[in-house]
Amino acid sequence: MNNPSNPCGSNFTRKHLEDILDVAARNYLPIIADEIYAGMNWTEHPFTPLYEIPSKVPILTIGGLAKRWLVPGWRVGWVVLHDRDGAFKEVRRGIGNLTQTQLHPNTLFQAALPKIFKTPQSFFDGVVKELQKNAQVVKEELGKAPGLKVVEPQGALYAMVSLVQKLN
Repeated sequence: MNNPSNPCGSNFTRKHLEDILDVAARNYLPIIADEIYAGMNWTEHPFTPLYEIPSKVPILTIGGLAKRWLVPGWRVGWVVLHDRDGAFKEVRRGIGNLTQTQLHPNTLFQAALPKIFKTPQSFFDGVVKELQKNAQVVKEELGKAPGLKVVEPQGALYAMVSLVQKLN
């Protein structure tokens, strides 16, 4: 599950997330929640991390610095296991093994993390405001093209465009 969504630009409501968890619980499905765009939305409803909703569904949350902190080349990210009943025991072991064999960000980037995580909310608010403004420009300008329909994005960095008629 990707929320806010790439490439759709949607931001799920809490009710929609509850429905997803309900389906997963009934079918004994764990969820990988890609939340790399967490908080990068401008909808009436706030971004809700999936793990905040009470459920026994095991959730593996993916996050990182690339999008929210605007440092895509740094390759700094994380995986958080929300494992309420021990279903991820082998997954936890596997991730631990991977951390011993994978290439990781350099020491400089790692040393910067404590200061980066103290980034003021005003920075994020400014980024989201700029994204919203750019999304509106994309919607308006692409919407002028014959045969295109733009779905107004609610978050992330993307907009969906559909071809509504054949062009001659």
